[in-house]
Amino acid sequence: GKWQTLDRSGPARPTCHDRTGGAPRVRSAAGSTAARRSGTPGPAKENTVSTVLPRRGSVLSLTVAATAVVVVGLVAVTSLSRSASKLSPSATSSPRPALFVPATNAELAVVLHTLGLDPATLAAAGVTPGETTTLVGNMRSHLSTHMDGFRSADNDCGAARNEYDRLLRLVQAGLAGQEDRTAWATAPGTLSTAIAARQSLRDAAFTAAADGLSGAKVSAITTARANHASWDLLLPHMFTNREQVDWVTLRDALSNQRIAAKHGDSTDPAAQGIIMAADAQPATALARANLEANLATVTAAWNQAVNQ
Repeated sequence: GKWQTLDRSGPARPTCHDRTGGAPRVRSAAGSTAARRSGTPGPAKENTVSTVLPRRGSVLSLTVAATAVVVVGLVAVTSLSRSASKLSPSATSSPRPALFVPATNAELAVVLHTLGLDPATLAAAGVTPGETTTLVGNMRSHLSTHMDGFRSADNDCGAARNEYDRLLRLVQAGLAGQEDRTAWATAPGTLSTAIAARQSLRDAAFTAAADGLSGAKVSAITTARANHASWDLLLPHMFTNREQVDWVTLRDALSNQRIAAKHGDSTDPAAQGIIMAADAQPATALARANLEANLATVTAAWNQAVNQ
């Protein structure tokens, strides 16, 4: 049979298997020692120890069978995984889209100021508190799907500006290597492209926010917005277009008035005449009157709509 009981009391040859494929035979330690000393089998013992050992071929068969079961199991698991990946869309290798982060109230306020839609400009343009609430709501709705574009455009412009400035300093200092000179050749174009892309986003946001305002109010805000991009003068003056030389003259006159007031002196008569002429411009006079009449109520409506 598969198993045999071996008696260690008798002599045994030091072989692992018999010629007929039987189980291994284990020699008795006492018998083998006596046999080596006398050349005859050792005496039998009354208490014998029997050992049951499996056949070598049986152990090998069990090992092979266990290995086969493991291999079959791995193949089955792999097949199931592949089938699940084909059936489940979430198991595909395509990256999952990043989560959209909506515009915060602070970002909303920054965009409004950047586009010339701050409370002072709106009040000077004659926008009412109710129209201000609607305008801020329009901008919030627009940014709910475009804020990521604003963030990316600002980052692109900042990176392009930093690279442009870095390369410009190297070129001017004569420290630019070959790679720097090659990069400098395209840096201005890269910066211009980034600025144009950002401006396009801003123009679209302005149009969306101003939806519902009259053409005259939109035109007034647009004029003030464009002039303020180049000249940092008093707000009412931003609502009147001028030639560059007239802007410079008005800037100098206002500087004279400011410095004279700081030191307790009177404004130069020529400068005073230039300022009076600028204040008399119809668009400037209307903006000043609107600002004085509506600034407080428009500011309250703007703050409430932004911080809701």
